[in-house]
Amino acid sequence: MDSLRPTVRLAWLAGHRLPKNVRFYSLAAFARPQNISTVLKPFFGILGRTQPLNDGLVVAADAIVPGSTLLGYPNADHLAVAMPFGRKAPVLTALMITRNHYPRAVLLEAAVRYVEEDLRDHGLLGR
Repeated sequence: MDSLRPTVRLAWLAGHRLPKNVRFYSLAAFARPQNISTVLKPFFGILGRTQPLNDGLVVAADAIVPGSTLLGYPNADHLAVAMPFGRKAPVLTALMITRNHYPRAVLLEAAVRYVEEDLRDHGLLGR
């Protein structure tokens, strides 16, 4: 659990520099309270006491890799951005993961297109 503390993570990053020849990208979600699923509301509230910009599981600032290119800030909870629960778990979605409708495919396509263009612009991907 100690490794999750911001001071420990930042100290590790300071001592373990990321490779300069690798491009890094970040996507840091945070949501308004009405966009948080029932199961994440308690965690959203706890994180919100000190960090109002969070997705119910991760503080937005902690989702950004230092030195990375920021791809965006989706206005959705952690699960909505990451997992399409509605298809495989309709009961769970109806009861606990209540804000899971999110255009994940569009977000993923936009991110992949941006990364592809960025890598090409930096000579790291063929034309």
